[in-house]
Amino acid sequence: MKNTKFKKAWDFLSEHSYFAMEKRNILFCFPSCLDIDVMTDKKGDFIALEAGDWDKEWGSTHDYKLDCCGRTFEQAIIKLARLVKKHYGVK
Repeated sequence: MKNTKFKKAWDFLSEHSYFAMEKRNILFCFPSCLDIDVMTDKKGDFIALEAGDWDKEWGSTHDYKLDCCGRTFEQAIIKLARLVKKHYGVK
């Protein structure tokens, strides 16, 4: 199977320690830390993503530095991966 930009971005986010529920045990929960919304503007529909790390007491948080959007889900995920890399490095 061809490894696409979307697949690489998804794998990067899924394995990044920023989204670990248990920082020490590294139990990853990226999909649980993702909020997805479909919105519309003059050009049509787009996907808006919000994400944040995991808090034991509250669950998923909202990190405004990671807000992004794309015309497709794939574009939005690729942008999110770039933002995580920019703000939190490669972990």
